[in-house]
Amino acid sequence: MDHELIIEGTNRILLLKEKAIDVNNIAEFRDLLEKHATEGTGNIILGLDDVDYMGSVALGMISLASIMVDKRAGKFVVVCGKDSILKLFIVSGLYRVIRIVETLDAARQHLDRR
Repeated sequence: MDHELIIEGTNRILLLKEKAIDVNNIAEFRDLLEKHATEGTGNIILGLDDVDYMGSVALGMISLASIMVDKRAGKFVVVCGKDSILKLFIVSGLYRVIRIVETLDAARQHLDRR
């Protein structure tokens, strides 16, 4: 899965570079999230700004990754500035349990408020 990893202190920033998260790459997406959600300690910022389409299975995997990070006392933040992707989080109700912000700077500020 095409992505950029940025490590800032205890924060791992995963910026996805895929246009779609669907049946063609869902296994790679799962492996990427699982790897970073279970390694070490700290927080994860998942950047979805380049994603134009995301299937419902991807939402479930994001939810599980958030739970894994929470269990090790970290925070999980999603950066999502596209209405089409944001609507998926709203319709599914995940916006109630996962912090979603519009920019990477907003995600960093949220983690700094800890």
